[in-house]
Amino acid sequence: PKRKRTLLLDVSLKMWGVPRVFSLAAALAFINHSKHGEEIAAYVLGDTFFEVDLSVKEGVIASLEKLHHSLHSGKSLEAAVAAGAGEDLNEYVLFTEIGLLHNAAFQASLQKVLEELRFIIAVDRTGELQFFECNHGKTRLLNTARIDLNELLVEPAYHHA
Repeated sequence: PKRKRTLLLDVSLKMWGVPRVFSLAAALAFINHSKHGEEIAAYVLGDTFFEVDLSVKEGVIASLEKLHHSLHSGKSLEAAVAAGAGEDLNEYVLFTEIGLLHNAAFQASLQKVLEELRFIIAVDRTGELQFFECNHGKTRLLNTARIDLNELLVEPAYHHA
């Protein structure tokens, strides 16, 4: 059967700047490596949640325009998952900042939806990425990576001979 993947992109305060670009890049990579025919929906999470279409340039730009000054997106995470409750074969993938996974207020919201989540991809501004699998309310770190963000985000200086 076809699966639906729902990508949940945190746009709260900790995700501004480099983590935001890094998280969006991870989401686009996730979409690129999804199985053919899979339905993919994406939402940005701030104080509420908004659907964005990451398959088109305008949708990517719209996702970058959404910013929220909240300290975390816990309540909108709860609301987004509740809105999709009962959908069969829906995998939720959360993209957030590593430090928020240890924030007590965010953790309270996360615990309420952890049974529904399939993966968590957490990033930070130093280029660290952590990939977690969620299974029956438990999380397990599957892999980590450290990306040289300067190499990816800073235009190289060309020297003319």
